[in-house]
Amino acid sequence: MHRMMTIGVYGFDGESFLQRLRQADVRLLLDVRQRRGVRGPEYAWANSHVRGAVRTGPAGA
Repeated sequence: MHRMMTIGVYGFDGESFLQRLRQADVRLLLDVRQRRGVRGPEYAWANSHVRGAVRTGPAGA
């Protein structure tokens, strides 16, 4: 059975965000924001390198 979780980016830096996803055993991250830009220079990571960084399981998992 698959689980669905939600998470926001505020309050995280890039590394702690990815760490939290790994701790929850997240294998696929879907970005469903209506607007893809998060305001503020401290969240530039959320607008760039998160895409594709979470897929940790085998292909198709």
